[in-house]
Amino acid sequence: MTEVKNTQISDERGTRETIWEFIEHKSAQKSSLGRQETARHYLSFGRSLQHYFSDARPPLYLEDIDGQFVRDYGLHLKRLGLGLSTISFYNRIFRSLYNQAVREGLVRNAHPFDDAYTKVTAVRRYSRVTTIDGDAVLDSLSKEDIISRYMILTMKYNALIDRMSGVAEG
Repeated sequence: MTEVKNTQISDERGTRETIWEFIEHKSAQKSSLGRQETARHYLSFGRSLQHYFSDARPPLYLEDIDGQFVRDYGLHLKRLGLGLSTISFYNRIFRSLYNQAVREGLVRNAHPFDDAYTKVTAVRRYSRVTTIDGDAVLDSLSKEDIISRYMILTMKYNALIDRMSGVAEG
């Protein structure tokens, strides 16, 4: 895990924001603009970063982010067994937030993402037709989504059978 430096610089508002405050601020900003999905992605990245610090929130400031920190975070994601597309997803969100901080003058651009994996990879999708309010809708699912939904449905089916067995016996 990268050691957190605590150098002192202030933004134009006269206060320093931790990365956690910045993420929450940007998420709220996107949400107020109707960009709910982007807001959720920012918060998802924040939870992932928090997991990197063993679910703690150390005083991590934007200027603490350098190439080594980004590489260490990427290795953490890889050790968790996440796929390249997921690692790229988190790195792209991280880079986007960092670039926003640079544009706002909160941090000088140290180009920490030069070596980060941010490629968009094609994922094979499987299609199925579902019905929503009587309308047929093509639902595109990845193989992982299909397996996950199958497991959930199997658990629900088994729970239903168990309840029905209890009712029949009682």
